[in-house]
Amino acid sequence: MTSSGQGMMPWERLFSSLKVWQHMKGAVARQRDTARGLPLGARLAFVTASLLVLALGVTTLANAALEQQALTRMADVHLAATARVLVEKLSLIIASHDSREFEKELGYLAITTLAQLQKEGLPAYIIIVSRTDGNVVKVFGGKASLPADLSQALAAARSGLKAASWQGQRYSFAFSYLHEKDWVLALAVPVAAYLLPVRQTLTRTGLLALGALVLALTTAVYLARSINRPLASVREALSAVAGGDLTHEVPQQS
Repeated sequence: MTSSGQGMMPWERLFSSLKVWQHMKGAVARQRDTARGLPLGARLAFVTASLLVLALGVTTLANAALEQQALTRMADVHLAATARVLVEKLSLIIASHDSREFEKELGYLAITTLAQLQKEGLPAYIIIVSRTDGNVVKVFGGKASLPADLSQALAAARSGLKAASWQGQRYSFAFSYLHEKDWVLALAVPVAAYLLPVRQTLTRTGLLALGALVLALTTAVYLARSINRPLASVREALSAVAGGDLTHEVPQQS
């Protein structure tokens, strides 16, 4: 048999054509059934993954907001307690030491407190403000100057908690009153320091969501290509048969 179908009797050509077309019709039907199922599955897989990622993102943001509130409350309580303990220790030092010893003990106490906070992942400043004039008396933890309005606000409040912008970022101030010296002792910690776990969680979740979307898209593309290839083979076979080539093999799909 030649590729053009020459040398065949008319009835043989008709019979062969009928067989080829029947075979081709079955192959097209099978491919059509596959095309109806898998592309829809690919689309459903991508949509489902996208919805799951969206749900994961919304849940993570909600949990992050709750975690941020909890961490803020815990940090405020911790800093306020640390400030009170510092003031209590300074009161005892004042009662049992002269002024020269007090300065040494103050420096040692400030350094050890800052070192402990640093171990906890909380870089801090200890700022002492005079309530008499609202000026800064001492700063431990680095060279820094406190704006006059902020120092005045701390002096006026005497004790409590305050959030304020300082040195280009948001700080939490926990302060307590040392009545023997008429000082306000404040602990200043950047808010970003104790909210670091929240940022890390959001970063991990964002990377996970991005990976899930990429995986879903890759899966959808793979399924679409797995369908297009056999369909293209069927179209090629149909074109060959339509052109008179009755010997073209019809692709079989398991």
